[in-house]
Amino acid sequence: MRSRNQGGEGSSDGQISCPKPPVISHVGDKSLSEDAKRKNKSNRKEDDVMASGTVKRHLKTPGEGERKTKKSLELSKEDLIQLLSIMEGELQAREDVIHMLKTEKTKPEVLEAHYGSAEPEKVLRILHRDAILAQEKSLGDDVYEKPISELDRLEEKQKETYRRMLEQLLLAEKCHRRTVYELESEKHKHADYMNKSDDFTNLLERERE
Repeated sequence: MRSRNQGGEGSSDGQISCPKPPVISHVGDKSLSEDAKRKNKSNRKEDDVMASGTVKRHLKTPGEGERKTKKSLELSKEDLIQLLSIMEGELQAREDVIHMLKTEKTKPEVLEAHYGSAEPEKVLRILHRDAILAQEKSLGDDVYEKPISELDRLEEKQKETYRRMLEQLLLAEKCHRRTVYELESEKHKHADYMNKSDDFTNLLERERE
């Protein structure tokens, strides 16, 4: 009954009591969205700063590495001299090995032609090795080449002389034949003249008689 009375009282007042939902204002929504945006912006800025820092670190590290390598490559004068002496010794040893291989590969005929001697092969190889180390004339020079070339030149000269002498002999023979022909013709003329003179003297003697 009481409840009904209370309900009647409430209805008699003309007001219906119903639960009011919580109302959120538009101003609150705007403030919350702005705060979220600010937080996102701040987070983005922090991320950018961290990324730029890492990039700068990565960019700085090669320079530092190069400096370290340059410092490590900076050698003293004594170290450089020592390195040069080691390299020079290695090059000299390499050249010696090359010269030894060259002397071993040379043929005995070539050595004999180069030195103009038939000495034992071992002696000629030693001489050739010493010549290479002393940087003398190459092995291509042959001691027999110059005499052979001189003989060839003399032979050519003799051939030229023979040709000239043959021409002179042919010319002399031609002149001799012409002279013989002229003498024969003069002999015949003289014989004819003598015959004519004899006939003329005989004719004169007949007239005298």
